[in-house]
Amino acid sequence: GYCKCEGGRCDRRTCICIRNSTLKLSGNKIDPCQERVDYHQSVLYECCESCGCKGKCSNTFSSKSMPYRYEIFRRKHVGFGCRTLDKIGKGSFVAEFVGEVISKEQAKTRTIQSFMYTSYHHPTIDDRDTVIDPYNYGNVARFFNHSCNENLLPFRFFREYRFVDRPHIGFFAKRDIEHGVELTIDYGLDWWAMNINNNFIQYCCCDADYCVLPGPNRAQLTDEQMDEECEELEREIREYRKRIAELKKAAKLKAQAKKSNDEAKNARAVEAARRSTRNSNKAN
Repeated sequence: GYCKCEGGRCDRRTCICIRNSTLKLSGNKIDPCQERVDYHQSVLYECCESCGCKGKCSNTFSSKSMPYRYEIFRRKHVGFGCRTLDKIGKGSFVAEFVGEVISKEQAKTRTIQSFMYTSYHHPTIDDRDTVIDPYNYGNVARFFNHSCNENLLPFRFFREYRFVDRPHIGFFAKRDIEHGVELTIDYGLDWWAMNINNNFIQYCCCDADYCVLPGPNRAQLTDEQMDEECEELEREIREYRKRIAELKKAAKLKAQAKKSNDEAKNARAVEAARRSTRNSNKAN
């Protein structure tokens, strides 16, 4: 169904589009705190023309199919890639993954090894699965290469048409992305297993320090280096949590001080009113 909100504004407490979404928007961006959600278990219902708000509320993000400027370029060993010509903020919608919607069985017969996305996975019936293949019909997202340290994350969303087995697939920025940086995604273990087993691919060509399958001329981090990196990351997380706790404590103290000031102000106002009443009675 669609929300019945009026006036071009949706209340998070009552809008059914927002309430039915397991992913949430904050300032027209995917809430960055939710970057580790399960792809098949999470979904976002975007408000649209069929909603009471007519899609004019803040629960929208994809009105522009290409919200940023992109450039297709050729990369050595991997063919074409796509980079951004604008700075993209963390959580921003980058592009929809557009292509031919086919069944999982049809996908197995495709001889061209393009990257496809499973848009719908039925928990018990395989032939209900649907796949999006961008090889013949697509947009810039078809040029997003794999990286073991990808800067884009996938998510499923519904807009105008809300059939459970026909969700849209979009990508949002996992972190801030600077101008000129290539846009990358994680192709997933199933894709790697299929291509390695069929001898289509021998190694990964991404530039990530933590590449899972580096080429013969690529240096790989040692276990000791990875342990050091993990320890540094843990220190950063502890420091971040400490800072968050300090901010929460400061906010609580500020709220308590404001409450005390308000109570004192109200008490003074009450006392002033009482004095005024007493003085008025004496005058009479």
